[in-house]
Amino acid sequence: RGDREFLEMPFGVEEIKDAVWKCGNDKASGPDGFTFKFIKHFWDLMLGDIMHFVRNFEAYGGFS
Repeated sequence: RGDREFLEMPFGVEEIKDAVWKCGNDKASGPDGFTFKFIKHFWDLMLGDIMHFVRNFEAYGGFS
C-alpha cells in the first residue's frame, strides 16, 4: 500500500479511541467544556456522534 493510499484512508474507530485515550482527563476538546474524562466515560454512548463528526470532517475537510 502506498503512502498516498494510507493518508487517504478513513480514520478507524480504534485509531480515534486511541487518540482520545492519550489525552489528559482534565482537558476539554472544545468550548463545550466536556472533558476527555467525560468522553471516555460515555464513549459507547457517544461513539455514533463522534464517528459522524469524523466522517463529516473527512468528507468536507472542516468542522460544521
